[in-house]
Amino acid sequence: MISRETELYLKGMRLSPEDAEMLEEALNQDASNTKMRIQLIAYYYNRLAQSQMEEDSPEYEPETRNKSAAASAHQTHVRWITVNEPNHSVLSKSWAQLEP
Repeated sequence: MISRETELYLKGMRLSPEDAEMLEEALNQDASNTKMRIQLIAYYYNRLAQSQMEEDSPEYEPETRNKSAAASAHQTHVRWITVNEPNHSVLSKSWAQLEP
């Protein structure tokens, strides 16, 4: 049996950009929805990991704007949980860490 955070992580990794945008818009109506935030943290973490793999590719052409936007969004959601639910178990996950 997998943990709830892992389940949300897997859902977040499978989000399309359109799905992520819908979750971001839904947070405008329900900012306290931690489940949506965890999915978005996973989504942006996955986007960052994908961009890192692309950087390692010989055909790499930088798209720093997209990487920067994903990093910023990831950090925004992690910070929200850090401030609003500082004891949440998701904060112990490697993919839900604040960058130094």
